[in-house]
Amino acid sequence: MVARPKVLVSVAEKWRLTLDEAAALVGVSDSYLRELVRKGEFPPRVHVGSEHEGKNQFIAAEVRAWAEGRNWRAMVMARKEVADAS
Repeated sequence: MVARPKVLVSVAEKWRLTLDEAAALVGVSDSYLRELVRKGEFPPRVHVGSEHEGKNQFIAAEVRAWAEGRNWRAMVMARKEVADAS
């Protein structure tokens, strides 16, 4: 088997972000980011993967909207409406 070269993708190009990546992108600590999420002042994470296995990640576009002062809540609501409709 031939080893595939590792592809590096910058955080700015990703669609989903880990907690550490989101914190780095917006310039806060991971503990402060958790606090913002808990208070509803930052986009919530979504579960990615199967029901029993997977991980929680942020939607990158929502995180960027938060960082730019745009209406990230509307993006979250639209995402939830689409999920509820399916």
